[in-house]
Amino acid sequence: MRELGIDRLESVLGTLLVVVDGQRLCALDYADTEERMALLLRRRYGDYRLSEVSDPSGFSSRLRAYFDGDIGCLDTVPLSLGRCGPHCGRSRRAASCPTGDWQHDSASPGPTGRLA
Repeated sequence: MRELGIDRLESVLGTLLVVVDGQRLCALDYADTEERMALLLRRRYGDYRLSEVSDPSGFSSRLRAYFDGDIGCLDTVPLSLGRCGPHCGRSRRAASCPTGDWQHDSASPGPTGRLA
């Protein structure tokens, strides 16, 4: 059975669930979506057990710093992404864009956008 650590972090967005797989962040979600997160973790890891951990690998502290305005503090957080689908290229591109570089794609229907 896979052991995962979980911390519950109070933030300006509400309670966040910080889940680690060893020394890597493997899930970050809202507490009110814990059931959905559990399903996704089960799909990824099979049988697993969550153990309460305080500030695992300092990730909760980094998130607090982020919410206090240090947007670069998350740049070096090691991630456990698991299998990556076709959306990953877009996600990596979004993560590498400077803040404010999101532009609306007027050719797309509805409230979608594209990266500049």
